[in-house]
Amino acid sequence: MKKLVVVVTAVVAFSLGRAAQDNKMQNNKMQDNKMQDSKMDNAKMDKDHVGMHDGKMMVMKDGKKMPMDKDMTMGNGTVVTTTGMVKMKDGKTMQMKDGDRMDMNGMMMEKKMMPKK
Repeated sequence: MKKLVVVVTAVVAFSLGRAAQDNKMQNNKMQDNKMQDSKMDNAKMDKDHVGMHDGKMMVMKDGKKMPMDKDMTMGNGTVVTTTGMVKMKDGKTMQMKDGDRMDMNGMMMEKKMMPKK
């Protein structure tokens, strides 16, 4: 009888250990997926936007950077001019500065961390 109790206890302990390990592996996979999604979001964020770079307005479209050659109307009605003047739908205006970026929906984006020279 004692042997049976020891064997059952060992089996239960092994099963619990295995379940905990499986749960930990599943959590790690979920974290990896979140990190990949975040990287994909960042990559997508870098693809399509307009921004001021060295005093010139540039368009980043599908990973290609080119000078902005005409005024653009963003998804929310905001107009961005080739000089970097931003006219929002509510009438407010602002001037973009070096490093400022706006996505195609008209939302200002966080500035990238620039390496120190």
